[in-house]
Amino acid sequence: MASYGILLKNMEKLNTTEVNKKRKPNPLFKGMSAYLKDPKNFENTDKTLQAILKTSHQHKTASSYAKCALCQAKRLERQKQMKDLGFKSIQQYLEWKRIHTIIKEKKSFQLQ
Repeated sequence: MASYGILLKNMEKLNTTEVNKKRKPNPLFKGMSAYLKDPKNFENTDKTLQAILKTSHQHKTASSYAKCALCQAKRLERQKQMKDLGFKSIQQYLEWKRIHTIIKEKKSFQLQ
């Protein structure tokens, strides 16, 4: 029990401003606009990007999707829109989406 008391005493000394000063910014989000960082804009931005990919048909295989001119044109349009919004890569977009989903749903998550 003595070690628990020491742990509590040390925890009281932690201050969020100190922790924020010590942590390194995630390089994946370096240079991202304030618009994309704002959780209020997540839903509209994500819906816009998802709507670009919607088509009136489906593909049974990935190879048929890759050969479809309409789907490839939509995929390129989505990539252009992502670049215009400020995303540097698909990885950055996927991480942005994962983090904002956690914020939106207030899920608990584990640090890796």
